[in-house]
Amino acid sequence: MPLTSRQPDYIRKLRARADELGMFFEMIASLPGKDGASAFESTVAAAREAGALAIRCRCLPDGCLLGDFPERNRSCAARRLRMLRERPLPNHG
Repeated sequence: MPLTSRQPDYIRKLRARADELGMFFEMIASLPGKDGASAFESTVAAAREAGALAIRCRCLPDGCLLGDFPERNRSCAARRLRMLRERPLPNHG
């Protein structure tokens, strides 16, 4: 599920509710784009704080379908993956 808010109070309530129900969840995030990695890093930090089990990342730009994969989408996905490799995130498992 994507986060609807990155506000600390919302994150605390989300984690408390999941704990209360004995649930776990996974986050969805987009890989960093041309604008840099700040939004991605913020999502990762919020997911960690909320206790997300995993973060699944979309490699394609929003609105692109996997079956519709013209060259511009391939280069975009390759660029995003390259950015992620250049800025590895620490494993806080």
